[in-house]
Amino acid sequence: MELETHHRPEGPPYWHSTEVLRHVSGVTLVALLPVIAAGALLFGLRTFLYISVAIACAAAAELFICKLLNRRTQIRNGHTVVLATILALAAPPACGIGIIACGAVLLVVAKQVVGGLGHYLWHPVLVARAVLCFMFPVLMVPDHWPVLNEDHLATGDIARAAPRRDNNTWFDLDPLAENEAWTAARPVRILTDLYNVPPAEAQPASESVLRLVRDKLPPALDCLLGTTGGGIGETSVIAILLGGVFLVYRSYVHWTLPVFAIVGLVAAAAILPIPGGPSGEALAWWPIRLISGNPSLPVGFMLVSYHLIVGEFMFAIFFVASDMTASPIRTRGHAYYGFGIGMLTVGLRMAGFAAGSTYWAILIMSTLIPAIDRLTRRRVYGT
Repeated sequence: MELETHHRPEGPPYWHSTEVLRHVSGVTLVALLPVIAAGALLFGLRTFLYISVAIACAAAAELFICKLLNRRTQIRNGHTVVLATILALAAPPACGIGIIACGAVLLVVAKQVVGGLGHYLWHPVLVARAVLCFMFPVLMVPDHWPVLNEDHLATGDIARAAPRRDNNTWFDLDPLAENEAWTAARPVRILTDLYNVPPAEAQPASESVLRLVRDKLPPALDCLLGTTGGGIGETSVIAILLGGVFLVYRSYVHWTLPVFAIVGLVAAAAILPIPGGPSGEALAWWPIRLISGNPSLPVGFMLVSYHLIVGEFMFAIFFVASDMTASPIRTRGHAYYGFGIGMLTVGLRMAGFAAGSTYWAILIMSTLIPAIDRLTRRRVYGT
């Protein structure tokens, strides 16, 4: 007896799961709570204002666009709320609610123009952020970034800020009576300047790195706690790790992506050269081996460590690169994807792209996701 031509089994049985997108969004928001709390503590209560404006504008934009395109709205599943929250946390603390509102609308457009949830290749938050950087470069990439001082945590106003006068740890800074915050160059900007020294000004690599770590970059403790300049949710590495590890524990982020992203960044920072070889004229490869100072300090290892804890790298690999739609399907693909993000982050910093280097790296690697999925797909038995 011949089989009916219309009866074609599409695959093996599937295990039913009670997980729905609404639960995934809820858990992601719970993971973001430490980051939100750190942002509110270090940059003031405007953190909650930014998040509220972003969610409200994104929800209104999605309702309008879905009505216009005759599509079913996806607000109840919470995905738009998660995207809007990430957008607000990735924004500069002094950019203003107008920028936040504009970005929220842009991310919904970036999401819906390609068909909505499950169809986009590039993360909508990164697309919106890229457009904002081109439209408002001064507000999105300021020269000086504020953070509240110790006496005005959470309750202070970052608009009442004074320039940071020295390179001491944030706890040792003496706050002025009329100021509630400090402003300073973003650490990742200072780190990027190391790779862009004119040849005529190049010094021996070990001395350059020693001066960078000792005299220019803030103490590592400040970078871990988040008391440095940066996006609202990008600075506190400890808060980010709390939320990121929780997502890994709940299996919403596979461990291979952040681990291989860190491996890629460390490998690139440890191997790729910095200006100023032994004579100060050539390139110094394997900077991780550099030792300088009296007593001798492993300044090369310290340089690689700073690449990990400054900028938006940690926030991006746990909360942006891990997006279930804009990431590879298979575990091996996550490893390639994460490793590429880490390598490109250092490469872009070396090229002078300090602002959002990891975000740009994710956009570049997202373009390669179809190729990664083809490369890592399982071979069908018998072929």
